[in-house]
Amino acid sequence: MNKLTLNKCSRSALRCVYVAWLFAGGCLLFSSLAFAVNIRTPFVSVSASGVVPGEAYSLKAHGLRTLKIYNKGAEKITVKFSIAPGGVEKNYEAAPDVKWISFEKNSVDIAAGAFAETDVIINVPDEKKFYGRSFSAVILSAGVGGNISAGLRSKLYFTTVKKKNIWQKLKGIFEK
Repeated sequence: MNKLTLNKCSRSALRCVYVAWLFAGGCLLFSSLAFAVNIRTPFVSVSASGVVPGEAYSLKAHGLRTLKIYNKGAEKITVKFSIAPGGVEKNYEAAPDVKWISFEKNSVDIAAGAFAETDVIINVPDEKKFYGRSFSAVILSAGVGGNISAGLRSKLYFTTVKKKNIWQKLKGIFEK
């Protein structure tokens, strides 16, 4: 009898181990996928107008929607926020610098079944070439942890004023 030939019992045991290994891997994969599909946001496409170059423009202070993320899963998650350039669309051009957009909080921890939010702040440089223009950017909200990261993609559109009014000019003089 060949020493390399496994007996019937050994082959059966190996099959059981293999099936258990596949099952465990599948459980890990599906638990990660469950994490991936359990974050939501109403912040899908938000528009802001009247952004004054050289001044911080808070969406929250202007009565607009904050970036709110819901965790519909069964575990606590951490969500990190970042910016990507938007594309040219609907009379909007991509924001030349993603540093123009920032967040009140760069990441949030969200308990299972809860939500967290952060303010989005736009700060266009005070240069003549940025007045009277429309820009877009993409906000990425990425769940971190586990084997698979989940993410949400939101659009931010904003238009700058054509020129500063007298009060904005006076404010600029006295702040210097």
